[in-house]
Amino acid sequence: MPRLPGREREWALLSHLLEAARTGPGRGGALLVEGAAGTGRSRLLHEAATAALGTGFSVAFGAADAYHLALPLHPLTAALGRGGQPPAGDRGRDEGGEEALLEGRVEERLRRGPLLVALDDLQWAHPQAAAALHSLVTRFAARPVVWVLARRTEEPRRPCPAERLFAALRDAGAAEPAPLGPLPSRAVAELAAHRLGAEPEPELLAYAEGADGNPAALLALFDGLREERRTRVADGRARLTPQATEGRPPRRFAALVRRRVADLPPGTRLLLDVASVLGRACVPEDAARMLGKPTAAVLPALQEALASGLMRCEGDVLAFRHELVRQALLATLPAPLRGALHRQAARMLLARQGGVLPAAAHLVHGARRGDARAVSVLCSAATTAAATRPSAALELAQRGLEIAEPGHPVRAELARVAVEALTRSGPLPRAAALAEEALGWVPPGRQAAALRHGLGVALLLGGRPARALAVAEAALRQPGEGRTRELAERLLLVRLHALAALDAEAAAREIRREIQRRGAASPGLLCALARAQWGAGRVGEALRLARAAAEPAPAAAHPASAGAAASASPAGAAGGEDRSPFPPRLALAAMLTWLRETTEATTLLGALAEEAKHAEDAAGDAAWGTAWGTEHAGQAGHFASPGPAGHAAPPAAAGSAAGPGRDARPKAADSAGTADSAGAEGAAAAGGRPVFLGLRTLLGASLALAGGDLDEARGLATAGLAAAAEAGLPQLRPLGLRVLAEVALRRGDLPAAEEQAARLSEALAGECGEAAAGRAAPACAAWLTARIAAARRDAEGLGAALGRLHADPQGLRALLVAEPAAAAWLVRAETERGETERAAETARAAQLLAAASPEVPALLAAAAHARGVRERDQAALRRAAELHRDPWARASAEEDLGALTRGDRAGAVAGLDRALAGYARCGAERDEARVRRRLRRLGIRRRHWTQAERPASGWASLTGTERRVAALVAQGLTNRQVAGQLFLSPHTVGFHLRQIYRKLEVQSRIDLVRRYPGLAEEPRETA
Repeated sequence: MPRLPGREREWALLSHLLEAARTGPGRGGALLVEGAAGTGRSRLLHEAATAALGTGFSVAFGAADAYHLALPLHPLTAALGRGGQPPAGDRGRDEGGEEALLEGRVEERLRRGPLLVALDDLQWAHPQAAAALHSLVTRFAARPVVWVLARRTEEPRRPCPAERLFAALRDAGAAEPAPLGPLPSRAVAELAAHRLGAEPEPELLAYAEGADGNPAALLALFDGLREERRTRVADGRARLTPQATEGRPPRRFAALVRRRVADLPPGTRLLLDVASVLGRACVPEDAARMLGKPTAAVLPALQEALASGLMRCEGDVLAFRHELVRQALLATLPAPLRGALHRQAARMLLARQGGVLPAAAHLVHGARRGDARAVSVLCSAATTAAATRPSAALELAQRGLEIAEPGHPVRAELARVAVEALTRSGPLPRAAALAEEALGWVPPGRQAAALRHGLGVALLLGGRPARALAVAEAALRQPGEGRTRELAERLLLVRLHALAALDAEAAAREIRREIQRRGAASPGLLCALARAQWGAGRVGEALRLARAAAEPAPAAAHPASAGAAASASPAGAAGGEDRSPFPPRLALAAMLTWLRETTEATTLLGALAEEAKHAEDAAGDAAWGTAWGTEHAGQAGHFASPGPAGHAAPPAAAGSAAGPGRDARPKAADSAGTADSAGAEGAAAAGGRPVFLGLRTLLGASLALAGGDLDEARGLATAGLAAAAEAGLPQLRPLGLRVLAEVALRRGDLPAAEEQAARLSEALAGECGEAAAGRAAPACAAWLTARIAAARRDAEGLGAALGRLHADPQGLRALLVAEPAAAAWLVRAETERGETERAAETARAAQLLAAASPEVPALLAAAAHARGVRERDQAALRRAAELHRDPWARASAEEDLGALTRGDRAGAVAGLDRALAGYARCGAERDEARVRRRLRRLGIRRRHWTQAERPASGWASLTGTERRVAALVAQGLTNRQVAGQLFLSPHTVGFHLRQIYRKLEVQSRIDLVRRYPGLAEEPRETA
């Protein structure tokens, strides 16, 4: 690490002064070092002294302090010595004589060579010392003396002669100013690498922004992270552990912040402690109420807090400049005092309209066991937040359960809310475990029925449809549980969705009977029927049903007979989608993705992501503000709203919380299992349940793969797998692994493809188990294995994989639905192996699927392609090339057509050229190489243009998505804002930003903007 990272300018000024004094006759100078505590003033002075001693200087070093104010010239006499001082009795009468003696000491030092005088902490200097310094600097301006004078810029709450001294020297041109501000981002990264032993990841640097570029604070933060093992090094990069940003900052950093605050007046320290409990931001009135004073009485403390730089004004609220500092203050408050302040804040907020939600956030951290009132408030807030803020609802409900006595009347409701929150955000195994535990003590009734519903949803979404079916059927058979009509509907939908996963034909028959009995089809029933028809291979009907289920609900129900169910409009309230355990629009998006209807699927997924974001933003309104998670807000990221704690809710939210004088008992206790607030329906209708984030992301990965953006596909697949694992959705793992394997295959990276295939096999044999309901996942794994074996020219492995496929006809059919392009590939491989019966069986299966769904282009194309390959039918191959929605499959059809053409060299070349271009757009490098070999046999050589020619670094190395992310970041947007613009998750944006930093060799957003000021205007390159 360089001597002074981030202080190159100041060091250059100092080096120039030293060099001039050493080599230039009659040259001196002064450097005025100013900075806040911890900015490196003392370090600069010590480095200056070391450098001066090494080049022949005599060094005089001293410092002022608060304990020697009675000795006016203390810093100078400490540095230069008193020499032959006058007798003590004459010292006070002859100040000029003492200053003359100091001049004599300087002259004496100069006789030995150039001199450096370094004086620190001059904010404590006596006026006489300041005057003497001014005289000495002026007197020796033409001599080889270098003065390095340093002071803290924070006011020591007393007259500061050093400030006037520095101003006088600057105005006279006798000194160079060297203000020490925050370290630049480059220097922060360098410091982090030095202390942590590896280059820091962007997320770590973003976390360190809370130190405000202060070197001492950064050292405390990085050393604390290392000591507490909150960082790990992998692939030469330092990363935060998952627990690093949860809870409190490192103890070393918190202690440093507390020491800094200790220099402030007692009233200001008290105000900061109270404000840290209230949240990141608060209105002055709330701080004053907490202190038991009128607002005017706390103005001096407020102004001192602002002057210290710890807080700032944001509109009509006061906010901490950095959340990390607030967390540090909060962490150093003794736990009993912190809890008492949280309880006081809760009482204050409960006394106003709309105060239940923010009060509950304080009670999470301050409520005592057995506090019945606190339990009721927590339950009310948890119920309100359940649909739109499941993670918040979960924490509120769990805290309520922790402090509630066994007989408290809302304890069952708290368990229900916690289970519902977990089914929305995951992890689903935890939801199932909590529901089963609670059913052991919750008495029969609506809460028990709702818990059984939550258990069924957790089991169904968690990939255990057989167990979910049993739970739902048992719950529906339970007599006298006080189920509401809506809860019965929800249980029925769990049962039907589980049955659809296990026995598609039986489920379809039962759902049709239910629709006929009702005379109307709800979105949930249509969605369940769509999934059943998909599983039965009736893809066109499934798509029609899914589209009908996803339509906006009309004002009145439309009747639907069993025979016309596909055209029925959804009946019932707008919340029909939320009542279904699987959102209909997400089911439709999945079907469209698998059928390569990329335009419609992309639009729908984008709309779902946007609506989910809006629902999340709306939920984080001022009713919550930053009071939520006051121990964690801003670090754990529960709520992004910067609103002040305690602000009254807007009308839409205020109506859902208890106001002054109202009973704060939870409203949901009277309607267990409904949770039908407008916010709940809005979030669910958007498919915005966080538990489905992994599926939405993995569908996006499949679309990126189809579009040929392999980097995007890999990034989304990785992010989707992580989100699915976090939510407890093991059945999604095969989808992500297939994408990763496909990316590797297209790039010709067979070892990576084999690794992903092995992981897929392990998942299907192990943790997925029943989760991989149906036969599509094992069949897709067998197809992937067959393709790798073919690429390896492993005839035995290829034969074994094909044998597994044909041993399960239903699995083969499921593969041809999930991967229509597989039909032609299998027919080709089987024909080349001489397995004509298997080839005929595959082609026949593709033809039956197309006949059952003649309106689905992907299936028609697959059938035509398979027939064209098997029968060497050029017309069928041309039709397949026209119909294929998958660019890779279309290129494959063109290749088959070009290879089949005989006697028409020009036609063959044209077909192979189209195939080559198509594979290039898909990033299919292996396939491109094969087509080039075919062209060379025809005497044609084509230049090798592939994505591999993209450079490894620089602007041209960025993918299209990375450019769009970089452009938005360069405009100042946060990761969350970029995610909203591009319909991605913030996690995915973070992945792309790491790639951008690596490729552009920058360390932070600031570096990105500074180095590429015109980034947003760069023209888009074509691949």
